[in-house]
Amino acid sequence: MFGFLRNPARLPFQHPQLQLIQGDAEDPEAIENAVPGKDLIISCLGVNNLKPPITLMSDAVLFMLDAMVRFQVPRILAVGGAGILQETPDRFKMESPGFPPFFKAISEDYLRVYELLKASDREWTMICPPTMPERVRTGQYRVLGDYFPEGGQQIFVEDVADFILKEILARQFMRQRVGIAY
Repeated sequence: MFGFLRNPARLPFQHPQLQLIQGDAEDPEAIENAVPGKDLIISCLGVNNLKPPITLMSDAVLFMLDAMVRFQVPRILAVGGAGILQETPDRFKMESPGFPPFFKAISEDYLRVYELLKASDREWTMICPPTMPERVRTGQYRVLGDYFPEGGQQIFVEDVADFILKEILARQFMRQRVGIAY
């Protein structure tokens, strides 16, 4: 298993089966060099600064998809945000009046990621959590295709990782967004 990080030293753990590759998600050549020989890609990109414009995630996923086609990597799982899930059949959550305005720019970039995935010929799943504090894996969460689970507020990062690992094998949400929450 490989991890592609800007600064591998910041990863708080090590595992003998995890090889870390240093690289920048904004560098298409670095991404292209990391992709050959992989079976799938898991993209967990995000930003610390929510000030617009935000394009990191969509730029990087475009580079990933190009490399995936070139090196015949069939599948990608990407983490996005709950704002790009459907509020109604005709409206995204990010378009609702109560949606926090400070999440608008990041949601717009995750929406671009979703559009790139939909337009691709790759197998994809986009996991769309709300806020994700770090605590512990509980294994107790709800998932729903294209919509956010009713009443959900948050989910721990560790449970999002748990779902991703399960979805790799289950393949339940192919070519679909997934809302996930407690």
